[in-house]
Amino acid sequence: MVIHVSYNGKDFVLGKGESVLDCLLRSGQMVAYSCRAGMCHSCIMKTNAGQPPPAAQEGLHPSVKQQGFFLSCQYYPERDIEIVSGVPDNGFRYVDCDKNCQLVLVGVGAGLAPLYEIAKTATTQKHKGKISFYHGVNSNMDLYMIEELEALANEHCNFSYIPYLLSENLPKKIIAGLDENKNSIIVYLCGMPEMVDPIREQIFMAGVSPINIYVDY
Repeated sequence: MVIHVSYNGKDFVLGKGESVLDCLLRSGQMVAYSCRAGMCHSCIMKTNAGQPPPAAQEGLHPSVKQQGFFLSCQYYPERDIEIVSGVPDNGFRYVDCDKNCQLVLVGVGAGLAPLYEIAKTATTQKHKGKISFYHGVNSNMDLYMIEELEALANEHCNFSYIPYLLSENLPKKIIAGLDENKNSIIVYLCGMPEMVDPIREQIFMAGVSPINIYVDY
């Protein structure tokens, strides 16, 4: 059975055992990706041809799943698929705020792409306050998007990329880096609920207002 992947007005034949991402890269298409393991969410795409399988949507926000988005590195189609343009909207984005406030972005394990987009937007809009980007992982082998984040740190003196092992007590590290004025801090947390919720609670207990803590599971 021949399966076709439709992308940017062109049809490509899916190879045996290929994911959507594999097919597009083999075909010379310029598509965003990083880890190729369903962790970073950089390769997210959208289809309007039925609901993608659960494995291709693992880790995505429920509202994003309903919109037909999927991780192209984890989608192994069993029928023809058409990829359409679109941007996920779950309200998790850089908010209009005082450009001098501190931004704290925390990714625990998977899903750095939304945080990276927030960081890029903030720097593009010339955010002046500190931007602290924490990535908590079980081992250094789990780190990804290192080049992209280090590039932001090199280009913007107010941006810090801080990888940490979860065994090093990540919440304590984050709280130690918070500005004294907790009313001028905005926090973005991304990851699995069981890992994110304890961090959110400790940041709240440290004095950051809950209305300034944004979470994407």
